[in-house]
Amino acid sequence: MSNNAKLISNENFCENNMLMKLKAPLIASSTKPGQFINILCSPDNKLILRRPISIMDADSAKGTIDIAYEIRGEGTRLLAERKAGEVLDIMGPLGNGFLIDKTFKNIAIVGGGIGIYPLYFLAKKYSGCNIDVYMGYQCAKKVVLGDEFDREGCRVYLSTDDGSIGHGGYITDIFSKNYQKGMYDMVFVCGPEIMSRKVVSLVKNAGDRVQVSLEERMGCGIGACLVCSCEVKTAEGIGRKTVCKDGPVFDGAIVFPEV
Repeated sequence: MSNNAKLISNENFCENNMLMKLKAPLIASSTKPGQFINILCSPDNKLILRRPISIMDADSAKGTIDIAYEIRGEGTRLLAERKAGEVLDIMGPLGNGFLIDKTFKNIAIVGGGIGIYPLYFLAKKYSGCNIDVYMGYQCAKKVVLGDEFDREGCRVYLSTDDGSIGHGGYITDIFSKNYQKGMYDMVFVCGPEIMSRKVVSLVKNAGDRVQVSLEERMGCGIGACLVCSCEVKTAEGIGRKTVCKDGPVFDGAIVFPEV
């Protein structure tokens, strides 16, 4: 579904990352954590392909959504130049989101880099639960959302690759040390593939439940171009699904079939 969304703000979030707020009532009222929008970055159609960006938060009462993105290439550079008051062409909400189950009492949220952004929306949906949040960043300059997770009552574990704040090393170091079979009703994961693989392998091999949001390059965002296909485990063996349409959130039991 294509929508015109008014740009409310587009500001620096942390080093080389932007936080954008959009007026998009239809998306705000229907989106789920883990879903994304596909956004046309340039106002003059200079770039044909849209860019997929996860929804970080949504306020159905105000009709707004928040997205955060890292400036990586031409598309996100042009997006960072868009000004408040402009109208953006977006599609969404797209994809399948995380499971929301109010019977869960204890959950873990594991994120790395920009994969942390959609997990904030997820934590808000699980308000009132016992939530452990494991967040891994490259360095202190890229650390965001710690206070926001705190306000949601989450227990926050933080790491940086360079040791500039929190644990020096990978966030999987902390998760692996803390994790015990049966301690969580569900583990939710989003971030770099190497991090996601380690967490998924640990949890599913223990027999616990895990959901993972995969990060892949996308073309169309609706499952037509097959650019983002990934291997999954099926009853017949190994099959393929599209991350944009069948995901980006998958049951950990079927992704990374080799682990």
